[in-house]
Amino acid sequence: MEPRWGFVACPGMTATLSTGAGAPMTAAQEAELKQLAGDALEPDAFGPHLTQEEAARRIATLRAKLKLQSEPPHTQ
Repeated sequence: MEPRWGFVACPGMTATLSTGAGAPMTAAQEAELKQLAGDALEPDAFGPHLTQEEAARRIATLRAKLKLQSEPPHTQ
């Protein structure tokens, strides 16, 4: 089963689509998504045929995941 990626809004992040919603992801998005997928140990998050919109959503999701992982665990 393929994971479902949801959009996560991150402060300061703006997903700009330079050529339209159905356009292939940019080279910058591809590089960032590859890096984030590796850092988050989620290699399935990267796909070479994603649109700009899909790539922006996955980038935002992985950024949020990595931010949560970098915070100290909650203590009681």
